[in-house]
Amino acid sequence: MPRITANVLAAAARRGAVLLFPVNVYGYGRLPRTPAAVDHPKAATATKGRRRLPRIPTKGKTIMTNAKVAKKQTVLFLCTHNSARSQMAEALLPALYPDRFETASAGVEPTQVHPLAIKVMAEIGIDLSAHRSKPVDDFWGQEFDYVVTVCDGARETCPFFPGRNLVHQSFDDPAAAQGTEEQRLAVFRRVRDEIKAWLQAHFAPERA
Repeated sequence: MPRITANVLAAAARRGAVLLFPVNVYGYGRLPRTPAAVDHPKAATATKGRRRLPRIPTKGKTIMTNAKVAKKQTVLFLCTHNSARSQMAEALLPALYPDRFETASAGVEPTQVHPLAIKVMAEIGIDLSAHRSKPVDDFWGQEFDYVVTVCDGARETCPFFPGRNLVHQSFDDPAAAQGTEEQRLAVFRRVRDEIKAWLQAHFAPERA
């Protein structure tokens, strides 16, 4: 069988000849191997005619999904002077459940945040140094999921706040404690811990 060259094939094509069998234009023997698709540089990015999108690294990135982010519930704590009990409650609840609650506090007769309240809260890693006593008028007209009075005086004299849940839980006023600073600090610590325990019992996920 004569060797079929590229020139012979070209001449045959010009005459309209049709080849009915595979031809090795390089000579006798097996046809040259066609590289597999996986060997092609572009094969890794194409599958059945469609380009494959490059992988996007996700480490350190936030992946958005269709899941809805739960809305935080709002809680307003009220007491007479907004100096200790309501201030501690305002700071403790979001510290316990940071993803579930937004809090505020106010007083019927606001004065200033008690320095011993600031001190005992700092002992558990909560900073009240930038807090200030606020009048209830600052929140008039706002709606809260919970309105909590933490002293009898606030319960008796505070104006009505629209809310889904009106709660009263009275605690001793630590600002009324007498004695040395250490003795008064002991009272502030006790009231702080009582408020924390009550918040955990009342606003735990299975309760709130």
